[in-house]
Amino acid sequence: MYSSLIGYRARTQPNAIALIDAGGQVSYRQFDHAIDQVATALLAIVPAELVLVGVAIQDLERHWLVTLALARLGHASFTAPAAAADVARTGAAIVLTDRAHEPDGSSYAVRALDEDWWAQALKADVTPVAERGHWDAPARLLITSGTTGSGKMVMLTHRIIARRLQLELLAQRPGQNAATARQLVTMGPGTAGGFIAPLLMWAGGGAIVIPASKDVTAEVLNPQVTAAVISTGQLQTLIRALPADFEPRPGLTIMTGGSRMSRELEKAATERLTPAIYSIYGSTEAGTIAGAPLAAIHIDAGDVGIVYPLAHVEIVDDQDAAVPYGTSGIVRLWSESTVGGYYNDPAATEQFFKGGWFYPGDVGTLSRSGVLRIVGRTSELMNLGGQKIAPELVEDIVRTYAEVRDAAAFAAPSELGIDELWVAIVKSDQFDLAAFEAAMKGRIKGRVKTAFVSAIPRNEMGKVRRETLREGVLAAIAKRTVN
Repeated sequence: MYSSLIGYRARTQPNAIALIDAGGQVSYRQFDHAIDQVATALLAIVPAELVLVGVAIQDLERHWLVTLALARLGHASFTAPAAAADVARTGAAIVLTDRAHEPDGSSYAVRALDEDWWAQALKADVTPVAERGHWDAPARLLITSGTTGSGKMVMLTHRIIARRLQLELLAQRPGQNAATARQLVTMGPGTAGGFIAPLLMWAGGGAIVIPASKDVTAEVLNPQVTAAVISTGQLQTLIRALPADFEPRPGLTIMTGGSRMSRELEKAATERLTPAIYSIYGSTEAGTIAGAPLAAIHIDAGDVGIVYPLAHVEIVDDQDAAVPYGTSGIVRLWSESTVGGYYNDPAATEQFFKGGWFYPGDVGTLSRSGVLRIVGRTSELMNLGGQKIAPELVEDIVRTYAEVRDAAAFAAPSELGIDELWVAIVKSDQFDLAAFEAAMKGRIKGRVKTAFVSAIPRNEMGKVRRETLREGVLAAIAKRTVN
């Protein structure tokens, strides 16, 4: 039913631009007709009964055409992961792919949509396809980034998708949702943000800019782009790549989130790129819950936003009792767009959903004015000699050193089995270890072990994959390649 967003705009503003890609512009009328063409062609491939369908198509425009066509036909969809075992656990009936000669899975069929299929589908003379489904039918399966453990599955109904769009519209930001908006989304539609952000733009009659490359800097600085949704890590890369003579673009709106932002990055981004930068906070399970312009919060201290209207955040102790404002505790979330549990995973549902609340695994505080501050994750707090420390606090200090390009902290056991503090660093060519250690002395308590890496492993939202990092460093220790 969410494909009706395109159908409505095709009838009310048919010549407005819905998509911009390397090949040009696509109007809402053209986009809506292409969805009908693809939906008609899919009738000969997908089962007549409503099923879950995986989409493994690399071209982003075609990926969206298939996803919206499946929604119009009433089928729930998901962006298929690469591993066959991960696809099988979704219970999908079929996967649509752009890869030729892909074999069927153990429990699902695979059908290739090759160039001939696309040529035939997009030249067919078809009639409008009537939408199937109902508000509480499964619509979109998302697989979480794994920050609450291994990746889990979340099924959104059409009703929950509509509620998430409504909540975002209540808190809409300048540069978004206007008919003249041109928004770049760097996350794929397999993520919550990469799925909802384009729908939100189409709900407002704006256009989505399809990235022509993986060069985030070039894509964001495309003159056609008026707004962009990027991770904090991508923002940092962008700022470092800006030419010395770059003129700030105050008309550009940036929405960012996924990981903590340092004061230095905030200052550089607002002064060198645009003052219109917004922090957003949410989860696949609950949707976006909080957000605010950087000028309204203390992003360097861990503030992630002001709680949205109609969304609810509580900070509780280990017994689920609410703690006073400003007191650190366990974050729990609720809104009408929060799902009731994980898809086909009752054990994980029992662990992270309690009494209607979702527990994302974050540790934070809430002010009387509704400012939410995240100081760490319950699963990532480092127990160093009995003192629990959030790795993000260490990372904020380390990243202030000029020759540190990126950093991540974690705990790893010593030869005696006692956890020690480690910092993995992506360094510049001018990095001097002795000078770095001198600069950190007094700012970080106790001994810090340092490992140099070429890149910090992160998920698509920019969050550190700490277990992957820890395993890599420990393996390097075994080979005596870590300083």
